[in-house]
Amino acid sequence: MRRALMRCAVMRRAVMSVPIERLTVSLCLCIAACAGSGASDAAVLGDGGVCDGLLEIGSCVLPDGAPCLGDEGEVAGFGELSPSASVPAVIGPQGSRMLVLAVRTVGIAPGDLDRPADAENPHLVLRMIARSGEMVGFYRGRAAFTPEGTRFILNDVFVLGEASDMVGELTATASVRDRDGVEHCGTRELVVR
Repeated sequence: MRRALMRCAVMRRAVMSVPIERLTVSLCLCIAACAGSGASDAAVLGDGGVCDGLLEIGSCVLPDGAPCLGDEGEVAGFGELSPSASVPAVIGPQGSRMLVLAVRTVGIAPGDLDRPADAENPHLVLRMIARSGEMVGFYRGRAAFTPEGTRFILNDVFVLGEASDMVGELTATASVRDRDGVEHCGTRELVVR
């Protein structure tokens, strides 16, 4: 657990070092030890399961359709995922195995891209759940969403976890709540390779 907390602290510093000019905000998803107590998670994830709208979970893709690698300066987009889609794990710039996902929605206050850690930015919670029901990855933090036509997108959502746990059939669940209390939720079945 101590090693996990240290890794999370390093990743949080790395996220804050992303250049402001970049149109996407990079997030790291640390294992559950990063997040603290799960007692307050219920309020963030849908107030008893009721959400105002859909939050789509997809893959992070480059303009040529290749999966994102998490490299600084990547121009990323949202990739549609079919049910039980296969998502590649990559070795990120920090040397850890990770998934690089994206989320998108409509009808929220997207936040301020020039101030990525601003308290007015949407609050995102994302969990990776194994078939056994065990949570193998977790992220909770604030980030601004980039306009994409009529939608808002957040690319480069870095999902970290123990390499042995982040394989096979997993379920990604996510919730975002904006400054006005509008909350959107989503779930996606994934096969991590």
